[in-house]
Amino acid sequence: YLDNIKLVDTSEEILTELVERWKDICESNSQSLKNTPDLFDNWKKIGNIIDSDLESWRKIQLVEEHLGILEFKYTLNMLLAESKKVYPNLPFGIAWADSMVKIFPKVEIPDVEITEKFKLELAKNEYESCQLVIIAPTTKEVNSVSIKPDKFVSENGVAFDGEILVAPVGFVKKKENKYPFFKWYPDPILSFLDKTDILPGEVQPFWVTVKTNDKTPAGSYMGNFIVEATFEGKVVKSLVPFEFQVWNFAVPKERHLPTAVGTGVYDVCSETMRDRIYDLLVEYRINP
Repeated sequence: YLDNIKLVDTSEEILTELVERWKDICESNSQSLKNTPDLFDNWKKIGNIIDSDLESWRKIQLVEEHLGILEFKYTLNMLLAESKKVYPNLPFGIAWADSMVKIFPKVEIPDVEITEKFKLELAKNEYESCQLVIIAPTTKEVNSVSIKPDKFVSENGVAFDGEILVAPVGFVKKKENKYPFFKWYPDPILSFLDKTDILPGEVQPFWVTVKTNDKTPAGSYMGNFIVEATFEGKVVKSLVPFEFQVWNFAVPKERHLPTAVGTGVYDVCSETMRDRIYDLLVEYRINP
């Protein structure tokens, strides 16, 4: 007992649960493991750790580490196979994600959707965003990836009169209390970048924003994004269908409800930077 709290060693229970996860991967995905040497080697390495004479705490740490890597790589291979059905000529994967989802570059399994056509809905005079996600093969990088909107037209033949913006999502390093002791978190939208490289086995989201004005005709607009990249020295290109519905009402230009957003720019920013921040708040109609 310590401070009236009973300390219990649960290492064996934790290790048992990890071993069951390891066995389940083999039982449910044996064919995939056999066909993918990289995954099979990782799976065997975990087995060697489990059978080793390491202390329980160290064994748990290593098994957790390699299980996370194995599950991430396996999920990536599944997503790449699903994407291949939709985009058979592309050597990398394409998926979509909601704007409220954090897409990590590695380790974390991405919460994405693979579909032939993603759809957004928004009113007039409104912004709405989503994420177009590029998945690199586990053993090869994808270079100079760029995504640009093509023409979008309504079902009545009306050209879209708003804006469609696309930019890579950047990542910041955050310390963690477990392996790999830090994590790359998605945060800045890198609107100054036209293209980016993606390392093998990594995931790169692109932030897509559709902006309407108060006179945008209501209706369903359809078009494509042009995805271009360099893979193994060759330029590859594909059209990715996209659709958005504009409803027949407008969000008011002026808002009267204050939001819980502070600027914190009074003492740390230059006057020029403060003006840019205020312009951003006005543009998105945020009342700090």
